[in-house]
Amino acid sequence: MTGPLEKKVFWKEWSTALGVAFLPLLLASTPPFLGPSWRALIMRVFEPFCHQMPSRSPHLWGVQLAVGHRVYGLLMGLPLGAVAFAALVRHDPALRRWAPQIFAVSALPMVVGWALGWFGLWPNTPLSRMLTGGLFGVARVLAHARHPAGAPIAGKPLNLFSRLHFRGL
Repeated sequence: MTGPLEKKVFWKEWSTALGVAFLPLLLASTPPFLGPSWRALIMRVFEPFCHQMPSRSPHLWGVQLAVGHRVYGLLMGLPLGAVAFAALVRHDPALRRWAPQIFAVSALPMVVGWALGWFGLWPNTPLSRMLTGGLFGVARVLAHARHPAGAPIAGKPLNLFSRLHFRGL
């Protein structure tokens, strides 16, 4: 980012992206505050993204949230990743160069935790699931929201949203 206009555009887009990153977390947290029909609708919306096993899902006031611990951690990691991205944007060349590796390495704790639990060598806890999911959520944003500090593409200013991919969590 070189000039005040580029900075203003970046922060406007970044703050919008941060708000968008909070939406899935907010929606997944709403079931305890909704009536039965709306609760069922929210659970149905998140069904393709999560197994929603009651024993592996956070509960609030005895009501299950819309996703399991790991996916809830991932959803918490999305806005944290947006904040980390804003803090690390000056290191964009490194983020751009290492994005695939950051993304791949962030998945390792989830895979290792799952495998160790499956083989009975390590008990996965709600906290371990949320932490590994959160790490993956942060890395998801860092790896996919690489904004090359004001550099134009084909004479057009970059749009931060062209780098963010929130679908397919």
